[in-house]
Amino acid sequence: MLRKKTMSETRALALTGALLMAPQLQAGKMPAIVDLSQDMVEVSMLTVYPEQGLVDQNYKVALPAGKSQVQFRPDFQNWELSTLALTATDEEDHTYPYQQSWYQPVQGRSDYISRLVGMNVELFRPGHDVPVIGRLQAWSGDTGLILLRDLKQEIFQWGAGYSLRTVDQQGLSGSRIYPFLDTRFQLKQPHSGARLSYMNRGLSYSNQYRMVTHPDSGKLDLSLSSIVRNRSATDYLQTRLQLASGDVGGMAGYAPQRLMAKSVSAEMAFDGASRERSGDLLFIGVPEVYDLPAGSELKLPLVEELGVAYESRYRYSFYGQSHPGSRVIQEHPVRVIRFTAEGDLPAGPVQVFEEGGNKPLRMVNLSQVGQSAGGQPVEISLGQSYTITLERQQLASRDAGAQWEVDWQVKVSSQSRKPVELILEDTSSALLSVPRMKGIERKNNLLLANIPAGGEKTLTFTSVYRKK
Repeated sequence: MLRKKTMSETRALALTGALLMAPQLQAGKMPAIVDLSQDMVEVSMLTVYPEQGLVDQNYKVALPAGKSQVQFRPDFQNWELSTLALTATDEEDHTYPYQQSWYQPVQGRSDYISRLVGMNVELFRPGHDVPVIGRLQAWSGDTGLILLRDLKQEIFQWGAGYSLRTVDQQGLSGSRIYPFLDTRFQLKQPHSGARLSYMNRGLSYSNQYRMVTHPDSGKLDLSLSSIVRNRSATDYLQTRLQLASGDVGGMAGYAPQRLMAKSVSAEMAFDGASRERSGDLLFIGVPEVYDLPAGSELKLPLVEELGVAYESRYRYSFYGQSHPGSRVIQEHPVRVIRFTAEGDLPAGPVQVFEEGGNKPLRMVNLSQVGQSAGGQPVEISLGQSYTITLERQQLASRDAGAQWEVDWQVKVSSQSRKPVELILEDTSSALLSVPRMKGIERKNNLLLANIPAGGEKTLTFTSVYRKK
């Protein structure tokens, strides 16, 4: 005869069963869901390149031990998701996720309709008071197939005035219309933060130089400002900025690689803005923090160098091998301003102004500053000078075996009120040497001629070319 279990025995069996089931429940436990939002950002850093930017942000967020699911909505249009990296952080520890996934967002009417396939819908057409009701079975291009309540099928082609409405209480979920990016972690211990970095195509910047020359003193003032643009849908608030310039390869277009910029700690240039080289790239760090909301632009002063000594020259470049016989060619040289900057300069357009005496400020040229290293000479072309005229003529040519020797004559006429220095430059790749010259001197591998104010001067020289 079976003995009835006592109350204590029943509780013991229940406890034993619970303990046996505990590992199975723990193994199948759902991951903790953690939402990542902009108000959790502790530190934000933007490294902006001319056509896109690198975003690097630290978040204060509690991630529990075990499995966790971090989700947030990216800007699918502008973020390069292939470059996105999200890590769980805790002091010096960085843990990478074991999975990242996302749905592509809905794009356009046809995409919306295709996601309604399998749902009950009402199709409204112009000129019809009663909608077509049934299950949307298929959609391709602009053509759909509806299964009616009488099990007949109707094919329709989308046209002006058409609309669809779901009949089911549950239509497209918000997570499918504008989906989350889902990142999964398996953490051995709790983490107190996360670090997110990615390339954003909606970030860009452009430089603009302003140069004011003072001919009476031979000094110039140079300033650089940059306009940073945020064309993306993401707000960047209280963020630090650094601007990168130089040849960065695939950055000019699609850039699958993830670039990390070095921290900036060089000498101050303007109100604390710093300039630092990293390889052949130049990074200019801005000391303050800024707000850069979606769709906004920000103008930043970066560099100011005052009272820089400069010299004004004229450069005459020609391609000697293409000269048509002994015919005289009349041309004008290009005026060049040459100076040495204290620090590295990024490339950018420059507005050149002139100011002196009682004359008002005048803009005299729009030119370009090439990227240069501090201490190196910088040259800015100011366009052709019509106060100086040159007449170049080939006097003779001789066959010297594997070489050609050509005698040149250049007549220079100047209407300038001051003496000018003229640089002669033969850009032919076959030029070997200039062994003989008159009225010209060689200085630092340049051919220089001093032309008197309002005067004329005839220059002659011989060029040696390699035969092709």
